[in-house]
Parts: sequence; C-alpha cells; structure tokens
Amino acid sequence: MSLKKILIFFFLKALVLNYSNVLFAEVKIVKKAEFGSEAQKEYLFFQLRNVKLDKQGNVFVLDVGTCSIKKFNNSFELQKEAGKKGQGPGEFDTPASMDIDDSGSVYIYDSGKRSILVFDNDLNFKKNITLEKPELFYRIFLTVDRNLILTKNAMLQGENYFYEFSSEGRYLKSFFGVFQKLAPRMKGMEELRNYSKLILYFLSCCNINPKRDQIAFTHLVPEDPMKIYLIDIKTGTYKTLKYKIPGYNAQEYFEYTKQGDYKQSSKFPHLYNIFMTRENFIITQRRIDILKDNSQQTKFIVDIFSPDGKLLKEGIAFDKILDIDADNNIYCEKEDNGITKLIIYSLKI
Repeated sequence: MSLKKILIFFFLKALVLNYSNVLFAEVKIVKKAEFGSEAQKEYLFFQLRNVKLDKQGNVFVLDVGTCSIKKFNNSFELQKEAGKKGQGPGEFDTPASMDIDDSGSVYIYDSGKRSILVFDNDLNFKKNITLEKPELFYRIFLTVDRNLILTKNAMLQGENYFYEFSSEGRYLKSFFGVFQKLAPRMKGMEELRNYSKLILYFLSCCNINPKRDQIAFTHLVPEDPMKIYLIDIKTGTYKTLKYKIPGYNAQEYFEYTKQGDYKQSSKFPHLYNIFMTRENFIITQRRIDILKDNSQQTKFIVDIFSPDGKLLKEGIAFDKILDIDADNNIYCEKEDNGITKLIIYSLKI
C-alpha cells in the first residue's frame, strides 16, 4: 500500500472517530417549560398518556385520569377540553392511546369500547370507528397513508404485535411476531394460568417515527443483550440493534420471575418506553423499582442511540417520558407533592 493511501486511510479513520465524539458531546437535554397546578383548572392534570402536536403547533394532551383531552395553542394557552367518562358519543370508557393525522384530526383508541373515537381539530366529535377485528389493543399509530396501526401484546404462537386497518376500520394485515426469547410459547389462552408469573415476558414497548414509515420495538423485559427492532411498516421487514445493559442478567431475572420473587425486581430494569426522533435517533427509557423502607420508589433511566445503534448517552436519570415530537421536544409527566406536572424539554442532537 502506498504512503498516500495509508495517509488517506488514517485521515478518514480520524474523521469518523472525531464525528462520533462530536455526536457524543452534542447530545443535550434542556428544560423549556413546566405546567401543572391545582389552582389553575386548565393545568390540572391527573394521569397523562399522550402529548401530540398538529402542523400548526397546537398541543393535544390526553389525560386518562379524567377521560378527557385538552387542546392548547403553541403558547400553551387552553383552547378547548373535550370528553368525559361515559358511553355516549364522544365519551370514553378506557382511553388508551392517541395520534393525530396530517389534517389535525385526533384519533383516540378506547380499549374499553374496543373502538376509535375521532375528533376534529377543534375537538368536536366526528365519528366512532368500529374495527373489523376488535381485539384488545393498547397503542394507535397513523401511517403516511392514513391507515391505522393498532398494537397488542402477542401471547399465542402465530400471533403478531401489529394490526393494520383502513381509515374506516377494515382489517388489512398483521405483522411482526418476534417473541421475547424466554417467553413461553402458548397454543391457547387456557395455558396462561400455567405461566401467570411470566406475564411480563409477553409485554412490549413500541413507537412510530415522525416520518410514520418505521416502528421501533422492544420487549418490556429485555433480553441479554437487549434487542431493538426497527420495523419497516410497508414491508414488515426489520433490522435489529443490540445493547448490553450494565449489570443485567436476563437468565437470573427469569429464575426470579418463575418463582414470583418480585422483591428482587429492583435489581432488574423493565423497558418502559421507546421513541424515535426526526433524525431516527432512538431513545429508550428503563424503569427501575426500588424497595426502600417498605415502600416502592420508581426511577426512570434514559439511553440514547444513533440510528445505527451506537450508544451516545447512557443511564440518564429522567422524568417519565410521554412523547417526543417532530421538533425533538420531549414531553414528560412528573409527580410533585401530589400534583401531576407536564414538563417539556428540548433534545439537542
């Protein structure tokens, strides 16, 4: 190899290493705002589930504690509130998840009704979508084609995690059936009683990217190493990223859970949620329950990865993340002396 080629090789290598170091150094999270007050009704929250933005920057907040949805403008001034507990039009039984389409219409999946309630951008109730395959789902996403993707926790052999419907509720397809490696393989739900202590191994976390063409998925109980699946919505194909959680032993945790010994679970993290930024950076949030003075305390840990799986930031103590918008604003929920607060951070990558 000539001296010129050798010099070029080391120059490019140094450039790549320097770029990685810049990425690592430039990941910053800055607090922007905080809302939550018993004195101001518009900022009285109970149990927040989702925070979504429309194209005009209006903020929609789903509060499952009050079975209601609030619309704020981009200055976070309340514009309207809708919804309540009930069985009538525009009323909720068990609101579970929310998304917004490009026109600003709001879609809320109700796991109690097993249907989708649709509101216009001013939170006027428009219609109820009855699903052709009304199973028990827990998340709703809208695709670029305005189809509906509902997610479930697959338990039986042959089941998938994602079910796609048309905008009117017609069943189109299901995809992605990769189980956690240690999860039991059941042929029928009657077998569940034999594996009740291992129910956590069927649960999962997932989220759609801002472009609405890819889903990030991981199991709630991590494998060892933890696996993150990046799923192409149109084709159902996926690639896998792997990450070794420090101090975590999946087999050891499996033995504890088989015995129902959850007192030891403070040693082991659960994946609480996963998100993708507009640049397809990946953010995972781990939940750790700590038993202290006979009371359980919960803390959340954030890890940030590049689109190709390179670890950029690890083990950041953080609030419970609800959503991340296309401008990389992070919306979090925090309990402060009995008051539920919505806190907004800016992610700088």
